[in-house]
Amino acid sequence: MSIDIKSKLAGMKKTWLNNRTEAEKGFNGNTVPAGIYLFKIAESNVGSTSSGKLSWFIKSVVLEGDCKDQTVLTMLNLEHDVGQQIICQFINAMGYEVPEDISEVPTIADEFQKAGICFRGKLTYNKDGYAGMRVIEVIDNEGTAESTPEPEVEAEVIPEPEPEPEAEVDPLQAELLAFCAANGIEDVTDDSTVDEIKAMLGEYSMKEEELDKEEIELLTRAGMGDMIVKKSPLKPAAVRKKK
Repeated sequence: MSIDIKSKLAGMKKTWLNNRTEAEKGFNGNTVPAGIYLFKIAESNVGSTSSGKLSWFIKSVVLEGDCKDQTVLTMLNLEHDVGQQIICQFINAMGYEVPEDISEVPTIADEFQKAGICFRGKLTYNKDGYAGMRVIEVIDNEGTAESTPEPEVEAEVIPEPEPEPEAEVDPLQAELLAFCAANGIEDVTDDSTVDEIKAMLGEYSMKEEELDKEEIELLTRAGMGDMIVKKSPLKPAAVRKKK
């Protein structure tokens, strides 16, 4: 059966114009390019996405540079194992104690907004346009870095997963998936095995200065220490390339 292409396209004019407008705004409304910036949390709250998934929504304002006063929206998924681990890392990176009860997360989200936390972070985007944020350091009101006992940790967003049956999660698999999400590495899914993730990561080289201590320890523990390129002068927002 032949398809009337012109008629089908004519019926898509309205949605095309809407999506064209959204695309001009940038990835999911974010217009700030990937890179390292000084941010301040302007809004922080727990709510649901259009599909009903419970998430932590954070709007951060750029405080300096060419993108000053522009905002970045990140969403942390509360209904996914890896998403919950990322939220724990994010809370800890901001200098707060991770609660034992997940019902306390909305209160912490409100505290982040009231405190107007300033931090230096690395902004990335995954292939679906979701913004991810790795916290490098928390900044006090005088603009100096606060000392924290913990190393840098990542706070990244992952696309909402399809419903899947309950299954035991391999701790190493979860850590490698979180690493890929935080660093904008594509071609992995929640179903990817540890061996599949390692095989994909083997095609990349990582600069030592762009990795925090936990990431270096993870790659070494996973037997992938040879993909780390020894430290060289830091170039902000450097692009990671395949070998």
